[in-house]
Amino acid sequence: MFLRFNDINSDDKFDIHCYSEALPGSRIKRERCVSNSWREQDANFAQAFSREMRGEGGPPPEFYTALQMSWQHKLGDEWLQLASQDAAFAGTMKRFELAREALERLTPSVRSASRKVTPVGGALPYSATRAVEVTAGRKSWKHKLNASAFTIAARTEDVHGLTVTCENGNERLEYQPYSEWTVPSEYGTCGLQVDATPGAKFIVYEIE
Repeated sequence: MFLRFNDINSDDKFDIHCYSEALPGSRIKRERCVSNSWREQDANFAQAFSREMRGEGGPPPEFYTALQMSWQHKLGDEWLQLASQDAAFAGTMKRFELAREALERLTPSVRSASRKVTPVGGALPYSATRAVEVTAGRKSWKHKLNASAFTIAARTEDVHGLTVTCENGNERLEYQPYSEWTVPSEYGTCGLQVDATPGAKFIVYEIE
């Protein structure tokens, strides 16, 4: 799709290329697809920021941010115009969208999904006062704890880590099946974070 757009657009500054780059402060690389104009103004912004820190003159960094957004708007207009004029480009866009939709059906959502568990016969296992069933997404699941103790029903291989973050203390826990964790009262209000395999299901039981 980008190759076709690069072939037919009216300015090389609109050309889009993908790079494997690490974010500032991280060694983990991710793919980033940006136009030549966007990358150029990124570099200009960095140079202007350095000059400003040294007390030197020149346009402020915000000047290049404004230029970057201006070129991005122009690119958007060019993209839409070419999509209506060039059948080959429109075809690549359609195939890309179909592939993206198919991938989303096969891979878990970024965010975890959760729902309250309805008691069977008026009671929950482990004498719990409440329970939440979770389908893990690609991001950690987070939940405000309403009770002083909790346990988790899950496959051992699905849960990679538990973190309890409180007003007055934090704990990193190792998941063990059938274990019950009690939060010290002096910790105050706490939240639970569960790191799990995307798509895995587990249940958190809160116990008074």
